[in-house]
Amino acid sequence: MKILFVYKTCFTESFGGIEQFLHQLALPLAANGHHVTILTLADIKESNELTVANVRVVRCPISLSISSNSISLKALGIFRQMAAQHDVVHFNYPWPWGDVLSLLLPHNKPYIVSYHSDIVRQKVLRFVYWPLEQVFLARARALVATSPAYAETSANLNNHRHKTHVVPIGLADQSQTPVPESVMTHWRAVTHHKKFFLFVGALRYYKGLHIVLEALKDHDWPVVIAGTGPEEKKLKARAAQLGLKNIVWAGKITDDDKWALLRLCHAFVFPSHLRSEAFGISLLEAAMAGKPMISAELGTGTSYINAHNETGLVVPAGDAGGLAQAMQKVFDDDIFAHDCGTKARARYKNLFTADAMVKSFEKIYGQAHHA
Repeated sequence: MKILFVYKTCFTESFGGIEQFLHQLALPLAANGHHVTILTLADIKESNELTVANVRVVRCPISLSISSNSISLKALGIFRQMAAQHDVVHFNYPWPWGDVLSLLLPHNKPYIVSYHSDIVRQKVLRFVYWPLEQVFLARARALVATSPAYAETSANLNNHRHKTHVVPIGLADQSQTPVPESVMTHWRAVTHHKKFFLFVGALRYYKGLHIVLEALKDHDWPVVIAGTGPEEKKLKARAAQLGLKNIVWAGKITDDDKWALLRLCHAFVFPSHLRSEAFGISLLEAAMAGKPMISAELGTGTSYINAHNETGLVVPAGDAGGLAQAMQKVFDDDIFAHDCGTKARARYKNLFTADAMVKSFEKIYGQAHHA
């Protein structure tokens, strides 16, 4: 089958959650014999293309960006031509320019939509964009949510229950990938061989790291925060204001660093407090690594990955006191923490493998193509 993926970014440019989803889905599909192309945007002057593991990546130049919505005028003609050459088009929501591109498709061209997140922050843009969004979702042959919770709690998906599927994001198992001993030694030294909590991710407004800082006010648990982002300066200033001494700001890390930290940490803390956190790839990596997790209840995929009192603890969103209590429990009770980590690893293998995700999408593509 010939499959065209469409999204504003790609793993060739950055490696956030949706980019990793594309990587974990597109490459195995190509390995299974499908003809796979990704149409994406990039900060370039002229359109170009490259090949990654038999996946063709076509990059169009960005014309302008409005509230994180990248637009490429050159993509209009390129998309129309490429869509005609493929059996199924796979869009990734939210990206309003993708909705615009879908209007270029003839009515008999099937497309599906991976629905990653509601639009949470841009309320004015959301109001203006609503009519286009509704046409885009209505014309899709299938909508795919990443968790049962998101399918149930999204108003958009509730309007299309008859064609909404749930396919969790799956990851290839990297937990046994060798990590150089020099990297392990480095992080043992940085953490002083202590038991510590770990966070990995972009330091963005919805990640809730300010809640972790408040939870640490009266405690001295070591915490490693790995990642960079727009909230970094503000978070470090707040930590200094609170006099927190036991935080390691790891900054930007490599894959080797990440897996070293995941192996060394006692537990993974994931305090995202807003619905913008629709799934949580780094939370899933912690489950893959067999670590107990602490997360907040958002009505999204985070509580599908982290089952309360099974793979870790789930606390009310934005509740620093509840987060502190959960951290205390996991830090003090080694037997509970180990049991949660074992169950987290088992849950990953049962629900969140890349193979399972690929098989589910192959079935959806077939149904959309023959409907």
